[in-house]
Amino acid sequence: MDTLTRNWRQNYNSLEMAVLHRISMVVVHRTSVKKLLADVLEILNGEMGLLRGTVTLRQGDLLVIEASHGMTEEEIKRGVYRMGEGVTGQVAAHAKSRIIPDIRSSTEFLNRTKTRVAGQKIAFICVPIIYQEGVIGTLSIDRLVSETTNLRRDNSLLETIANIIADAVSVLFLQNREREQLLEENRRLRLELSDKNSREGVIGKCNSMRRVINMIAQVASSDMPVLIRGETGTGKKFVANAIVSAGDRKPKAFATLNCVAMSEALQEAELFGVEQNSPSARMSNKIGLLESANEGTIFIDKIGDLSPDAQQKLLRYLQDGSFYRINGKTRLKSNARIIASTGKNLEEMVKCGKFNEDLYLRLNAFSIHLPNLRDRRSDITLLAEFFINKFNKKHKKKVKRISTPAINLLMLYHWPANVRELENAIESAVLSASDSVIYGYNLPASLQTGQSTNTSKLSEEAEVDFTAMVRSFERELISEALKIHRGNATASARHLGISQRIMNYKIKNLGIDSSIYKKNAKPSRRKI
Repeated sequence: MDTLTRNWRQNYNSLEMAVLHRISMVVVHRTSVKKLLADVLEILNGEMGLLRGTVTLRQGDLLVIEASHGMTEEEIKRGVYRMGEGVTGQVAAHAKSRIIPDIRSSTEFLNRTKTRVAGQKIAFICVPIIYQEGVIGTLSIDRLVSETTNLRRDNSLLETIANIIADAVSVLFLQNREREQLLEENRRLRLELSDKNSREGVIGKCNSMRRVINMIAQVASSDMPVLIRGETGTGKKFVANAIVSAGDRKPKAFATLNCVAMSEALQEAELFGVEQNSPSARMSNKIGLLESANEGTIFIDKIGDLSPDAQQKLLRYLQDGSFYRINGKTRLKSNARIIASTGKNLEEMVKCGKFNEDLYLRLNAFSIHLPNLRDRRSDITLLAEFFINKFNKKHKKKVKRISTPAINLLMLYHWPANVRELENAIESAVLSASDSVIYGYNLPASLQTGQSTNTSKLSEEAEVDFTAMVRSFERELISEALKIHRGNATASARHLGISQRIMNYKIKNLGIDSSIYKKNAKPSRRKI
């Protein structure tokens, strides 16, 4: 070992000891966790000459910058990562340190905070902060790379520092988690109990709807995309409204893009905007929803029908928050949140190449599945009462209740169009009601049964003799066939699709006199 290398190692060992000593003193005498983190980053700056340093704290599936050095408030706000996203997200997801020797040549490095400048060779080191075998945050630094830089030793030093401050950071983590749990519970209760919840249409007390309400409360305050799934008419847009109402973006813009209602070209124009410099251009300048709803929310309804080009552009936006207008050359930024819905099987569409797989993974990271109405029959009465109140006000009616037979009709029906069909049925019933009660005959014909229209062969009061009813039905069918064919058993058997032997057996067994149909037959005209 030459003298230069020996001296360098001695100096580095002295540096490590100095850094660890100063940090340990700060930990022992800390007055607040936030002050501790700021002091740790300040020590790293003074002793190691780092350009930037951050400590992120885990909040659910997000990593948010809790302390930093060398960054502005605006840059800090941009530094939010999902678990597994970018280098920081991967470190937190896998509990494993990462070294990026030169961020200029790394495709994984997102530069979400926009603090790195081109031209400099900068290394990025990120280590996990672990508490009770779980990752609660990360510690990372940027530093200029020189001939004497040893990134592996820097990484080992950072790991040691992360272990020293883990207990202190856990205090903030547990405080934030407790606060978020309280906020989530408040949001959930507000969604379940408030009048606003009813106005937004998220109504239900069955287990599946309680899960939906809990998921709305969990995701309402975050910025991550949400995918709402369910059959037509289950209330996907109402859930999107509820997410916005319970979150921090409630006062901001809420825009809707219905992918089925417009062409592929119009989809892109509506979402991303259009830029035309030529006066003869077919499409004029247009501001898209990503610009007009910045800081707000965009609800993309029926996203399974979004064009492939728009899917690719939307994926790029979800990755880095940037987009281009159609024909535009200027890269634009937006902070609009994306909530999407679909009734299609996106997994099958991905397999067939009809939907972008990366976009599917982005959206499906948090998905809410709405149950069919036929699978939540215990909520039908609750929903019906809500719609009665709604349409009483709309049509100035005074309906107060639903009769028991009408409730039975609602409960027995299979509701192929789900809550939307129930809403339409109740509006029709409220309009046709002549007094304060909805009866069975007020409901649409599709809900009617034999009992409600007095055409049933079953009696509600008496027990049914199934065998006798089957014999009666067979007698009616065979008699009708004999009547049509003027008592000809062979033709009647052919008409009913049975053999002549079975026809003769049924005629005898059921006591049918086929001769009476022959007597009523018209005489045949024969040429003599």
